[in-house]
Amino acid sequence: MAIGTRFGQGSCTQENLVYLEESSGPLAKRSVQTTKLSMFLPAGGDHRPLADELRRLAVFTEQAEDAFLLDELQKAPLRTADTLALALLAVQGSGPAPDTVLVRPSPSEAVSGWAADNGLGLIETNGLPPTVAAIIGAFREGATVWRQQKRNHLCTSSSHSDYFRQKLRAHRAEERLALTVYRPSAFCWVAAA
Repeated sequence: MAIGTRFGQGSCTQENLVYLEESSGPLAKRSVQTTKLSMFLPAGGDHRPLADELRRLAVFTEQAEDAFLLDELQKAPLRTADTLALALLAVQGSGPAPDTVLVRPSPSEAVSGWAADNGLGLIETNGLPPTVAAIIGAFREGATVWRQQKRNHLCTSSSHSDYFRQKLRAHRAEERLALTVYRPSAFCWVAAA
């Protein structure tokens, strides 16, 4: 499952978003720019059906989005805890109920069981920083992924390099995304041991 599906979803028409962020004092005014993500997939000489190539491009797009969102989430002033249980308590104390835990691939059965017992969705990802073992948060209520309208492109071409002579094609997808973290207190890092 993609990380981006766990956040609130929104669409925008402008490249610069202004929002209010929860803070210890009055709400803080913040702004964020949409970022262009470009994915390029050369289609090999095996002449797969176009539908198969586009499914592969969709997987690459999802991976690029996940990496972008994790990078953006790291920029927010998130709290840190030593264990999953302490992180859960920290997020629960901030207001919104946590709904997701991001962990490294192949978590132990204890971690998987713990997430299920606490009603948390479990998403495995390779994109966590080395100092972070997991992220627990109220993803839907704490942040929103914005996709810019009318700026998503999909192009297929045989004119890249010498692809025309070799009867190959390449696909390129572009989209513009932004992540706004309204409630940094709705997320908590779990420090790696």
